[in-house]
Amino acid sequence: MVDAPVGFRCPECVRRAGVPAAAAAPGVPRRARSVGARQAPWRLTGTRGLSVTVVLIAVNVLVFLATFSNVDEAAYEWGLFWLVRTGPTTYVGVGTGEYWRLLTSMFLHGGIAHVAMNMLALYIFGIQMERIVGRLWFLALYLTTGVAAGVSFLLLSPKGFAVGASGAIFGLFGAMLALIIARRHTTEGRAMLQQFIGLLVVNLLFSLMPGIAWQAHLGGFLAGFALGWVLDHSENIAVRIAPFAGILAVSAYVAVAGPF
Repeated sequence: MVDAPVGFRCPECVRRAGVPAAAAAPGVPRRARSVGARQAPWRLTGTRGLSVTVVLIAVNVLVFLATFSNVDEAAYEWGLFWLVRTGPTTYVGVGTGEYWRLLTSMFLHGGIAHVAMNMLALYIFGIQMERIVGRLWFLALYLTTGVAAGVSFLLLSPKGFAVGASGAIFGLFGAMLALIIARRHTTEGRAMLQQFIGLLVVNLLFSLMPGIAWQAHLGGFLAGFALGWVLDHSENIAVRIAPFAGILAVSAYVAVAGPF
């Protein structure tokens, strides 16, 4: 923030007004003042240029359209499962070294309703989260929680099968909850927390319906909450990277060692 004759002004406002920052407050020495994340209601960053959220939605939709004519075959080739027998002694899956399924399964969907609901949720929460943490951190958050969701599914349902972006989307839910809890002492934060808890309960109940991979939702949500908390409470790059690296390292270990 930049000192002004009355209060403070952000550097962007000073630039838009065409006033040199040093002259914003005549007679007052210029100094920077840091405003922590918990004091500023929301830090909007990365609001210009191509949106990562829009790119992710486009990729998901394009993959769905490309696989629409044969969803089952695409799910078999790129979906998430530990082992599936393809012959008397032949298996395929993450258990045979096909670790890329942890990523590719995030972009597959089983039907129009499936992809539509996931993309709507991704747009609503993705746009907000991307503006708060920035494009690169948002992309890292989305992919890391998606991988964590896949690993959680393999651990809790080693004989199951899953596709869809909902694990990563629940990761965004978890990260958003961490940001809101950090602001629970403000009027805005308390109102948002009440609204978000209601929305979260509905989604958690929906996760318990038959055919829904609640295991992936749980893993993505917990990973997202942890990563969101770190992103909100530290500006140090090393501190921010550490939990991402830790989650990916654990995921790699499970993918190699197996869920048993």
